[in-house]
Amino acid sequence: MREFPFPSVTIADQFGQARDIVSVREAAVWLVARWPIRNGDELQAAKQACLNALAGNVT
Repeated sequence: MREFPFPSVTIADQFGQARDIVSVREAAVWLVARWPIRNGDELQAAKQACLNALAGNVT
């Protein structure tokens, strides 16, 4: 699977640990496995945007 790198985005988990996300694949994994909120329109939109990018449907 391609990574689709982008400029680093720093996020913090629920314990305050900072993490730099540097690719669409890494963002998708974080959203599915580590994002503290499990539902909501914004989360679903973010997941869908990652999936669309990984599928090559959007840049």
